Amino acid sequence: MPASAPAGQIPVGLLGPAKGARCDLPVRFIHDTFHGRRQVLAGPGVLAFSTDYAVNTDGAPNAYDPRDPWGKQGRAINTVCDAVNARTAAGETVDYRQCSRLIGLFRRARDAGWSPAAPQIDFYGAATPADQGPEAHRPCLQTAGPDAGAMVSTTSRAANPGLGRCDQRRYLNALSLPFIIVPGGSRLAARGMGLGDLAVVVNPANGRMVYAMVGDTGPQRGLGEGSVALNMALLGQTALPRTRAEARRLALPRAFTFVMPGARISRPYTPARIAAAGAAALDKLGGPARLRACLDAADR
Repeated sequence: MPASAPAGQIPVGLLGPAKGARCDLPVRFIHDTFHGRRQVLAGPGVLAFSTDYAVNTDGAPNAYDPRDPWGKQGRAINTVCDAVNARTAAGETVDYRQCSRLIGLFRRARDAGWSPAAPQIDFYGAATPADQGPEAHRPCLQTAGPDAGAMVSTTSRAANPGLGRCDQRRYLNALSLPFIIVPGGSRLAARGMGLGDLAVVVNPANGRMVYAMVGDTGPQRGLGEGSVALNMALLGQTALPRTRAEARRLALPRAFTFVMPGARISRPYTPARIAAAGAAALDKLGGPARLRACLDAADR
């Protein structure tokens, strides 16, 4: 892997003062998350919230590797417990809440060649050759490049939809593209937020602001997740993580997200194109001064 991340190519701005601008987002509602209740501000063309920000590895070519299920050996930057469930012969489902046991079942299935007689693995964060039948319980593995042998990590939004489901290039690359992960089936989606929307994310600790896109969906009670590249840009870091522990250090204690539902960008997705389209969309909604006013309002 390269010593420095493509995230260094992501345009980063510094957020200035509100300069008298008003946020003017009249609706406030609560979104229940895994870590507590979070307030969301809403108005025409905008959804905004301030919350802790986890790092999400989905879409990274080295996100999950069957040879490194804990993400400790330098092959994977996450544990397979964030990508799979297992079902025992007795019909019991084992998920991330029993990670050690889940990895034990995963290893048994791997070592048995994903045989139907082995523990059945359900892949929700990695691609499989088919959605049904035995092939739905066997992962697609990358066949070339520095991450050959790793699982194909998926995102809800496709970067290259014409490519096959087992081609890692089909999906957004979390190591190079700034995108956020939003809760599926939530009040945010009901207010128009969807895949492909443009957003701005700010790290209040250093004022760094990065344009991003909505690239993936997660659990309904999730809120506040960014791709590896996004969180690295917000923190000003350039060294790519090599293990799960290093990836987890990219989490932010707080970030402010300003999503612009309906303002979208067409493919191809690049950091420069996202930044240009995001800046144009933000200008139509009051520019960085309004963004700062809404950040201040979210803290009240």
